[in-house]
Amino acid sequence: MLKQAFLRSLHTLSKGSSSTLPSCELFRTTNEFLCNVFDYRRQGGPINLNDTEKQVVGSQLSDILPIIESGLYEAFWSLDAGQRQTAKIYRSAIQFLVDDFCNLNVVDDARAHNEAKSSPIVLSEQLAELLECGPVESLDENLVCWEEGGALGEFPCNAPPIDVTMVPGSHKWWNEDDRKFKS
Repeated sequence: MLKQAFLRSLHTLSKGSSSTLPSCELFRTTNEFLCNVFDYRRQGGPINLNDTEKQVVGSQLSDILPIIESGLYEAFWSLDAGQRQTAKIYRSAIQFLVDDFCNLNVVDDARAHNEAKSSPIVLSEQLAELLECGPVESLDENLVCWEEGGALGEFPCNAPPIDVTMVPGSHKWWNEDDRKFKS
């Protein structure tokens, strides 16, 4: 189910372009995609894809990275300290893309129909560029500020806690309190 939701949201993004999608649609599709990446990866992610799916996903990711980057502006600009959990989900989704989806093969349509060109370096470099784009850098700064700002306290509008046991410790934006919750 999570795999299908991820593949659907990836397909939806691959049908659009950042210049043709209205801002609200770009926000909606980016939000859905990032949430699906987060949920799917917590359940195993790309290791659950067969070889054909890996090639399709790798190619679609390569093609839609400009849309994702544009969508990050739409998804991140309205986040504030009261939406820390959503911000952390988005940030982990970006990190999952960089860490776990970078080695997928990219299909080169210019080659024979069934022949695939292995381009993990190119895809990994493209994905790594997401970490250096403005929205992600700003989000990283905001997450640090929100967590270190002792005056922030608890926000009544925060979503219920989620189980982040399958989120690696390297995702440092999830604090100790976040990691205590188990579903």
